[in-house]
Amino acid sequence: MRPTLRTNRIAAALSFALAACGSAPAAAPDAAPASLHLDLHGGIVVADLPVAGGHPFNAVIDVTAVVDGKVTKPADATLTLNGVALARTPSGSFNTEHADGLHLAPGAAIELVATGAGDRVQFTMTCPDVALTAPAEGASVISDELLSVAWTGTIAVYPPPASIDTPSLLLSDYDSSKAVAGSSGAHRSLTAGAHDATIVVPPHGTSSAGFVYDAYLLQLYVPGAPADTGAHEAIEPYCIVVRQVRLKG
Repeated sequence: MRPTLRTNRIAAALSFALAACGSAPAAAPDAAPASLHLDLHGGIVVADLPVAGGHPFNAVIDVTAVVDGKVTKPADATLTLNGVALARTPSGSFNTEHADGLHLAPGAAIELVATGAGDRVQFTMTCPDVALTAPAEGASVISDELLSVAWTGTIAVYPPPASIDTPSLLLSDYDSSKAVAGSSGAHRSLTAGAHDATIVVPPHGTSSAGFVYDAYLLQLYVPGAPADTGAHEAIEPYCIVVRQVRLKG
C-alpha cells in the first residue's frame, strides 16, 4: 500500500493508491453508557486524481461503541455516506473503496450516518471548494527554482483539538511512467485566507525500488471545517480536498 494524502504529517508522499492511517479509537471512560464514536483516520479525502479503488476520494472509518467502559466495534454497525452504504472490511472498518454509487467533489456536502449498539449518530460536513490556477498541468520546473503557486477558494485553519490537519503545499518526486510519487519533497504550511504562495523546487531524491523520478507532483492540501458532533465523539470528522498538478522537471 502507498502513502496517504496527509501532507502536514508526512512520513511519505502521495501516490495514486491511498492507505488508511490515523489515530486509534479514543480511550473509553470508566462506566460510560453505550454510545457511538467515529474515527475518520485522517478525514474524507477528495482528490483530483484517482486514489483507492480508482475513485477520486478515499475514507476509512471506524464505528465504535463504549460498552461497560470498553471500546468495541459493534457487530451490528452500519455506515452510510450520502446515502450510500459503505462496505465493511474483515477488520471491522468501513471504507469507500467499493462505493461505486458514491460521487464526491470539492464543494460537496457530506452526510455520515452510523448505527449500532442501539445508537445512531449523524454528522454533516462540507468539502472545501478550492482549485489550483498556477502552475498549469505539465509546466516545466527546475531544481532550486522558486515556484509560484496560486489557487481560488477559501483556506481556513482549524486548530487542535478540532483538527490536527493544516492547509499546506507539497512538491514531491514523481515517476511519470508509473504514476507514483516518491518520499522526497518540499513542504510548506499555509495561512488562513491565503490565495498564493511560493515553494522551492527540491532536487530529485535517489531513485529506488524500480522507480525513476523524472517529474514532480504538486499538491494543494486543504482540510475543511470539522463537523459538529454534538455529544458523540469523533476523530478527524472533516473533508480534505487535495488539488494536484504534475510538473515536468
